[in-house]
Amino acid sequence: MKDRYWHIQMFLPEGKGGTKIDSSLMLKEEKAIIGTGDWDDIQCRHFKGEQDGLRIGDVIMVREGSRPLALCEIISNYFHSDELSNNYLNSWFRYVEVLDWADQDESSSLFSQGTLKKLYKTSDTRSWNYINEWYKKVLLRMKEQKTQKIVELLLNKNQIILQGAPGTGKTYLAKDIAEKMIFDNTISADKKVQSEKLKNNNQFKLVQFHPSYSYEDFVRGIVVNTDNGVAEYINQNKILGEFAREAYNNLLDSQKTEEEISKKEWVADQFEKFVDFISEKVVSNLEDNYQLTDHVNIIAVENDAFRYTGNNWKHGSNRMLFRDIIQAFLDGNKTRQDIKNNNNLSGLAKQHASYYIRALDHFREYLNDLKITYTDSSKNRVKLNNYVLIIDEINRANLSAVLGELLYALEYRGEIVESMYAIDGDNELILPSNLYIIGTMNTADRSVGQIDYAIRRRFAFVDMLPTILEVDGFDSDLFREISKLFIQNIEEYINDTTVILLPSDHLSSEFRPEDVWIGHSYFVMKDNRELRLKYEIIPILKEYLKDGILKDSAKEIIQNLV
Repeated sequence: MKDRYWHIQMFLPEGKGGTKIDSSLMLKEEKAIIGTGDWDDIQCRHFKGEQDGLRIGDVIMVREGSRPLALCEIISNYFHSDELSNNYLNSWFRYVEVLDWADQDESSSLFSQGTLKKLYKTSDTRSWNYINEWYKKVLLRMKEQKTQKIVELLLNKNQIILQGAPGTGKTYLAKDIAEKMIFDNTISADKKVQSEKLKNNNQFKLVQFHPSYSYEDFVRGIVVNTDNGVAEYINQNKILGEFAREAYNNLLDSQKTEEEISKKEWVADQFEKFVDFISEKVVSNLEDNYQLTDHVNIIAVENDAFRYTGNNWKHGSNRMLFRDIIQAFLDGNKTRQDIKNNNNLSGLAKQHASYYIRALDHFREYLNDLKITYTDSSKNRVKLNNYVLIIDEINRANLSAVLGELLYALEYRGEIVESMYAIDGDNELILPSNLYIIGTMNTADRSVGQIDYAIRRRFAFVDMLPTILEVDGFDSDLFREISKLFIQNIEEYINDTTVILLPSDHLSSEFRPEDVWIGHSYFVMKDNRELRLKYEIIPILKEYLKDGILKDSAKEIIQNLV
């Protein structure tokens, strides 16, 4: 949102009764222009920038009478061109960027006649609001277009890192990207709504790294389970291991036919009833077990497995995974050898095939006894979903140690890598193609380790730079003043964010402005300007002085900010 807007009409460059021109052609020039005649009045002086007139960066609506033509942004100072004057009869011109064209049948009676008019919210509320609402829609579309480009990069690379100094909106943008990837629609303007959508969706995870974060925290590790006072050490998937498994299952299901999906769900439903049947048998049996073979019994029913043991086993008990029995049934396994040769099953199932085939036989007998047969329920195909993991402060952990063998899996999606920890006899890990990783990295934090070349090669890096925000409460004057501590050409950058940044004389030559220039979020102020300046902005600038990022020449400027 701007403090002020402008509107202009150009189709009567000689005034009322003069020659009419098609002013839309001026906006369709190779470099779009607006223009005015040469009169000694306030409107012409405003066009030239005099008396608080037009400035680079101002937003102006071009109209013909009451009909809006386009919304534009001023991108140059005023100038004269004989060629343009011959074509369009105007005397003075400015280059503009056309932000949006109005609908052909759009009209408005809100704008007074005349060549050039300045609007303020307090005095021209209805007219100002008309342009302001239009401009907000333009900004939202531009933001979504920018986000879409990064989405396309992520879809191509599978993992990216948003890097920049504090306050440049890295995590904010990461969540926008995640929302667009998962829900495939426009980005929520209300960030509380967005937060709830993401938090309640199983396709989204967010984790923040810290220096003591390890592979065992992130991928797989050992946990202790206590059952009846007996401690048992088991391997367990952590955030990435579990999230990757969910994404991979979705990928596999999306490749199945409607009949395969229907049968899988039917088998899962029937097996759940079979588990309840076994559980009741175990509880009701005086010896608390269910006979699997003459010498082996199921002694407990867990959330995802049967626990079984032999009459004379000295090593305790084993687990038999439900998912393996279901998969063996779907694959039509009939013999022990079928189990051993089935690559869809875990290593644990293959290793103990004799017991798994007996459990499978018991399941078939259960269905036969109840005369239950499969009926096609015509399920729809499973949609292939995007799973998005945000790793905030990704460079604060030792990435090589945290990722381990997954460094290979990041580059070769869908290929099996072997974890140092086996779960139920299976140490295979896969990062599927529908799992996307967004890292955020604070480039100003020198206390953390650098990302080595092997990891850097596997991520696409996106620079996040400070910018002026068109939102209520943004202090653009303070932003400009503090930005001069980091770059010389702040005004040039504001008008064209693609320019090469020229480091300020106050900035140490050891640092790039892109890495330390504090971001725009620090300058969004409403009623807390003094607090934000005193307790957020000045402390970080003083820290930069202490760390040698800013030279002593910046000290007086920082002191004068109070």
